[in-house]
Amino acid sequence: MKSPNRKQLEIQCDRLWAKKVKERDCACRYCNSDEKGLSAHHIRVRQHQSTKYDVENGLLLCRSCHSLQKFRPEMFHDMIIEIMGQKEYDRLKEKSRAVVKYTVKDLHDIKDHLNGI
Repeated sequence: MKSPNRKQLEIQCDRLWAKKVKERDCACRYCNSDEKGLSAHHIRVRQHQSTKYDVENGLLLCRSCHSLQKFRPEMFHDMIIEIMGQKEYDRLKEKSRAVVKYTVKDLHDIKDHLNGI
């Protein structure tokens, strides 16, 4: 069987990351809703490779709470800090500043790690 290419591995890791956040949280971390349409949200944006696959960089949010990101960004930011605490937010922010370029081997390792948690 052919080994997945880089893009396929990134997609697999993204899906595993979201699955692990959903399994951990089970309901919206802000309002506790367990409605359909819950989504795993990256606290530090996905462009930050150093935190992209860190499950602690994710929260499960319902549509209403997630929509605050677009329509009330300052309120959304405050909500995130209320959920996780300023200290953890600052830790993720600092970690996200590291410049990381994952190799294909790194992505395989990340996939194995996510499968193991």
